Amino acid sequence: MQSRQNYFLTIVSILCIVLVAVVVVQNWEQYLSVTFLSRTIPNISLGLVLLAISLVSGLAVFFKLWDISQRLAGEIKQYELRKEKAEVKAETSSDQVRVLESKIQTLEKALEQALSASPRSKDSR
Repeated sequence: MQSRQNYFLTIVSILCIVLVAVVVVQNWEQYLSVTFLSRTIPNISLGLVLLAISLVSGLAVFFKLWDISQRLAGEIKQYELRKEKAEVKAETSSDQVRVLESKIQTLEKALEQALSASPRSKDSR
């Protein structure tokens, strides 16, 4: 499913780039005046303006996606750290259970020895 989605998004991206390229090429010979920061630039190619707008928009999308990917990478790292802590905690708990079980076995053996030694000492009196 993920592979198909990636394939589809790649095709859509390529189609968008081709569409922009076609519009830029078809309007390269069209000229207009552009006002930017209170300055008018006369007779600039419409194709050049569209190309510049497309590049700036592409950079804006790229940086936004970069920000999102960095945030997600941080969240993934935090999740992995929490997972490791939980595993260590579970392992520690498991070790504690083993220690307690061995102590119980030792105490049971000591109790059995004490109980088995107890009737003998009464018989010898």
